[in-house]
Amino acid sequence: MRKRAGDADQPQLVRVFEIIEGAIQFTVDINTHQCDCMVWVISGIPCKQAARCILSERLDLESFVNEAYIEEKYRHTYDVCMRPIPDLIFWEDRNCPRIGPPQLKSKEVDPKLRGEISLRKERTSPKATRSSVAFPSNLAITKEVTESKVSSRS
Repeated sequence: MRKRAGDADQPQLVRVFEIIEGAIQFTVDINTHQCDCMVWVISGIPCKQAARCILSERLDLESFVNEAYIEEKYRHTYDVCMRPIPDLIFWEDRNCPRIGPPQLKSKEVDPKLRGEISLRKERTSPKATRSSVAFPSNLAITKEVTESKVSSRS
């Protein structure tokens, strides 16, 4: 088995680095497996800043990866036999009722908000355009014009 970072055989030296990338400065602590970007802590895999520090110290990069990613641990986790699920066409047909989506419930609106909601609807409703208002009035105008034409002819 390979040696892990932080084993008793390795002396614990203070290994804190400052990495500057453009205008951003990162602090990397190899002993605690931490970097300011938090990628190493969250994923268990050294971030690029930590990898740069580990390699500059000529250490084994793989020894700083979390144990969960080691093949032996992976095999141990999944060594329990899991039975495969047969294809859908091989499933027995059970005469059970189909399960549908849940029924949607109408939301209760606070009476104080009802007035605001109706005001919003009025504001967002399409305003009467000239053509929509003009149609009934055109009829009235047309009727008046025809009556005036008829009266002028007589």
